[in-house]
Amino acid sequence: MTENSPELSAERQPQTPLRPAIRIAQSVLLVVFLLAIATALALIWPGHRTDPRLLGTWQSDGDLTIKGILGEPPYDKKREAKLRNLFGKMRVTWTMTHCKSDLEGYLDSGTYKVLASDQNSVVVHFDDPKPSPLDGLDLKLSPFHVIHFEGPNTYWLDTQWGMQEYFKRVK
Repeated sequence: MTENSPELSAERQPQTPLRPAIRIAQSVLLVVFLLAIATALALIWPGHRTDPRLLGTWQSDGDLTIKGILGEPPYDKKREAKLRNLFGKMRVTWTMTHCKSDLEGYLDSGTYKVLASDQNSVVVHFDDPKPSPLDGLDLKLSPFHVIHFEGPNTYWLDTQWGMQEYFKRVK
């Protein structure tokens, strides 16, 4: 081998201190690129979103709901009786993908997605809203619901009558 051969000259070249920095920069750019692709895919093809605060079984709290509507007791007996016929009877179970309800034997189930959430609330969209189980009432049920949390075991939502119905976690 001669002094000027390419093999020898490549071996003699010292590594520059920039070479490791360039490799690190390339790795960082690759990670950023992959994260950008993952974010774009999540926006284009969003999987199912839920909120862990929802998961479980909840019972309508008739006492808390009536207190919210009528204020502190004592209540007018007729108004209280009418409200007790409506509230405190529904049981709702939230899973990762479905919301199941039982209102005195009327069973319903549908898929939902969480559209947004913050510290105190969650906005859900029901994919296949059904008509109301309350026969004879012309209720325009929205597929969108805002659920407001009051701690880990209580939430409320607005009913189609403009009242707030409270639910307590039972499981």
